[in-house]
Amino acid sequence: MLFVYDILYTGAFVAGLDAGLVYNTWPMMADRWIPSDLVTLTPKWKNIFENGTMAQFNHRHLVNFWPSLFILLKFC
Repeated sequence: MLFVYDILYTGAFVAGLDAGLVYNTWPMMADRWIPSDLVTLTPKWKNIFENGTMAQFNHRHLVNFWPSLFILLKFC
C-alpha cells in the first residue's frame, strides 16, 4: 500500500507545480533520460519540493519502480 501513497504523493507535487506541462514526452524528458535542469535551485534540497522538473522526474520513476519491484518480488 505504501507504493500507492508514494505515487499519489509525488503526483500531488506534479499537479501543484504544474510540472506536467514542463516535459510532455515519455519515457525520456526532452530526448534525455536525466534532464539538464533537474537540480537548479539552491539550496539543493529545495529541488525536491519546488522544482517542477524534479517533481515530474521523481513521479515518473516511482511509477515505474514500484510495479517493477512488485512483479520482481512476486514472480522471482
